[in-house]
Amino acid sequence: MILCHAYHRYEEGYRFARVALDLAVRPEFAAHKAKMYSCLGVVSFWSRPTDTSVEHMRTSIRIGTEDGDVVVSCYAWHHIVSQMFVRGELLAEVHREAERGLDFIHRARFQDAHDILLVVDRFVQALRGETQDLSSFDDAHFREAEFESRLLGGQNKTLICLYHLMRLATRFMAGDYAEALAAGRQGKELLGSCLALVHVYLFHFYDALALAAVYSELPSEQRREALDNLSAHREQLREWAQNYPPTFQSAHVLVSAELARLSGQGEEAMGLYEEAIRSARTNGLVQHEGLAYEYAARFYRARGLELIADTYLREARACYVRWGAEGKVKWLDQRHPHLVERQPLEPMISISARTEQLDLLSVFKASQIISGEIILDKLLRTLLEVVLEQGGAQKGCLLLSRGGALSIEAEATLIEGKGVVTQVLQSQPLSSSTLVPSSIVHYVVRTKERVILGDAAAAMKFASDTYMAHTRPRSILCLPILRQAEVVGLLYLENNLIPGAFTPERLAALELLASQAAISLENALLLSREQSARAMAELAERRSRFLAEAGELLSESLRYEETLTRLSQLCVRTMADWCVIDLVEDGVLRRLAGAHADPSKESLFQELQLHHPPHQGSAHGATRVQLSQQPIVLPDLSDEVLQRTTDNEAHRRLIRALGSRTALVVPIMIRGQMLGAISLVSGQPGFRYGSAELELAQEVARRAATAIDNARLYGKTQEAIRVRDEFLSVASHELNTPLTSLSLSLQSLLRSLQAGRLVEPQELKRLLERALQQGTRLGRLNRALLDVSLLHSGRLPLELMDVELGAVVRETVEHFAPELARARCPISLQEDTRIVGIWDRTRLGQVVSNLLSNAIKFGAGRSIELHIGLQDGKARLSVTDHGIGIEPSQRARIFGRFERAVSERHYGGLGLGLYISRGIAEAHGGTIQVESQPGEGATFTVELPCAGPR
Repeated sequence: MILCHAYHRYEEGYRFARVALDLAVRPEFAAHKAKMYSCLGVVSFWSRPTDTSVEHMRTSIRIGTEDGDVVVSCYAWHHIVSQMFVRGELLAEVHREAERGLDFIHRARFQDAHDILLVVDRFVQALRGETQDLSSFDDAHFREAEFESRLLGGQNKTLICLYHLMRLATRFMAGDYAEALAAGRQGKELLGSCLALVHVYLFHFYDALALAAVYSELPSEQRREALDNLSAHREQLREWAQNYPPTFQSAHVLVSAELARLSGQGEEAMGLYEEAIRSARTNGLVQHEGLAYEYAARFYRARGLELIADTYLREARACYVRWGAEGKVKWLDQRHPHLVERQPLEPMISISARTEQLDLLSVFKASQIISGEIILDKLLRTLLEVVLEQGGAQKGCLLLSRGGALSIEAEATLIEGKGVVTQVLQSQPLSSSTLVPSSIVHYVVRTKERVILGDAAAAMKFASDTYMAHTRPRSILCLPILRQAEVVGLLYLENNLIPGAFTPERLAALELLASQAAISLENALLLSREQSARAMAELAERRSRFLAEAGELLSESLRYEETLTRLSQLCVRTMADWCVIDLVEDGVLRRLAGAHADPSKESLFQELQLHHPPHQGSAHGATRVQLSQQPIVLPDLSDEVLQRTTDNEAHRRLIRALGSRTALVVPIMIRGQMLGAISLVSGQPGFRYGSAELELAQEVARRAATAIDNARLYGKTQEAIRVRDEFLSVASHELNTPLTSLSLSLQSLLRSLQAGRLVEPQELKRLLERALQQGTRLGRLNRALLDVSLLHSGRLPLELMDVELGAVVRETVEHFAPELARARCPISLQEDTRIVGIWDRTRLGQVVSNLLSNAIKFGAGRSIELHIGLQDGKARLSVTDHGIGIEPSQRARIFGRFERAVSERHYGGLGLGLYISRGIAEAHGGTIQVESQPGEGATFTVELPCAGPR
């Protein structure tokens, strides 16, 4: 937090907070976990999406509650509510969250945290119109004067500062700029106590705009200081905007617009107001969008552009309505009553029919029925039912214009004996529909005039329309639904029994109903969009919470098998009825984890795991994903789909019994490698997996892949450390043995010389030979270590020349004659033909030496056979011993670095000989292989191309 706000290094501050959280996973720091999540939530606000910060705070509350760290949990509620306000959530939702927090804190009996959250909620309630007026915190249960008196008598500087900042915000929104600035000055003196709180940002934003609003009223001697303060506010907002534009850019640009206005740069100010509006709208900051419109309206009104100013102010009012700021809306309406839109009482379309020809009571009742519906689906059904009853039609369709594209929303048909039967069509595009004549619809949209065809069969103008030719309707009416001179929808009616069905009387009734329908549709669409937006926001919040919980779970432990089991359980609590996770091991899928939401179906689930695991060639979704490495979405698990994705009828019965209507399978991938697959299945009626669920599942799979990869890398690292430590121990022993022998030989000679005693030539020869032998052994060990380094870096040098393989083998055997004799190993060499190849003679000798040394070591007292042959242009050398042999499980790993098939305590060695031999053979373009049975010896075969390496 200090890095962020004392040194302005926000990204580094975030990374340090992440490291602190990672450390809190350790048992010795577990008590600080809730605090670390809270700290991460605070610092992430300045460089990450606000949703991320809120999720960290929710996690802090959960962990703090579980671990007894109630203080952290209480303060976290204040952060959540404040950040919800900043990201422009509906004020009603912000208030509900504040009430939940206040209840939690009240039960925890933590007065300071309660007051801090209460102050923020009073500002929210003032905006909602739930207080005495917009500039006051007072209502039936709260008295600002009493609260302030109690508050200022305390010692909590953070609470006092926050109270003054909320007064600044409230007075600013109420247009009381002098009082706002006074509150801001009081808060500024204590601003250091609010380090890293979001209210520091609100102070710079609101104080800047309040200062700009009163600038023209200031005495000339104070204006320079005001501009300096404004510039300082803008620079701070600019820093934050550069760090994370989605949260801070609109505020920075709006303050920049005000500075441009005050500096006389009108054109620049106009552009900046528009940029602020766009930025706020793009990032969902409805409160900033409203302020930008409001300040732009003042700008245009000061220049005498009243019409433009009113237009912008109406947009500001609409933003505040969407935000739920009824208090601000009332404040605007009181000062600008002419902006309030009033619906005209007269019909929007002129009617030529005589009044006495209308059943006015019937039309009035129908209009009331339509106006009473605000839920879109119900309105669509009601509207079509009323229209068919009033219009004399057999069939009707309602079309709406959404974003310039027409779609058929509902269809109604008059069926004898059943009456009007309606069907909501879920926005069927006109371009792909055969329910209406598209040429007539497009004509009505273009001209904004109704089309009446009394005898449709005789209407040549639309005769080429496919619908007209196929259906042959008798009477047609297509009526536009107009709102503010724009087509918002259309009513299409037809009668296939009689021509001239749509009489003037019926037309007049329908046009009256269309005018009411325009109003009702607008209201219903607004409500539908708001509900959809709220549902999407709630869904996004649930998904963010799920991802945060999944991320926390996956980062808690490096034992990924246990972690993935818990992940499957989390999935069935959130997005599936049952879930299985399969991992790829040696190219084969292994079922690792699974969970079902219904405990009573656990036995069925176990049967599925036991008898129908994924396997090569099976129809399992996980197997198909393994082959394609692409996700599979099965929206509907019909019998046909189950036939394709199961092994047999027993498998299908189990799948059905587990409750399976829709499924998706996603691969667990990292760096192009498939680690496994997650399969999710839901049996919820009416629910289908789609793109949103797929995206969420893929994100979970990505995080799971990272966790698995990290765990495996950690395992490999631990294994490498073990091997390294084992090697160092062995290497130390191997190096010390010749060094000790060499030292003893030299010490013996030294003692003889110091005593003045002559050393017998035979004894001297023996000691020197032993010293040379140990020196040679040390040199061999040293070269082995150097070769390992060269092989590992891919820089093993080769000095290529014509080399006779038999000569190299004979020389090596002769060199090993003393060791062969000591080990009592008779040796034989069979050479089929003289073989010459382009090889490195020294390196080839190393390979023969290593193989022969192993044969002596592991087959002491038994014969050794060497065979040299030629096959397909490749030289073959085999070395066979009759020693202890090699276990099948060890054959692949003995060629690894520092690997051995036996204990170093019994046989010694660095475990490098075969690794170096394989590296030399491969550097020549050849191979080395082993055949062995435990207790029967081993045969190592080296193949080298005679033409040398390519």
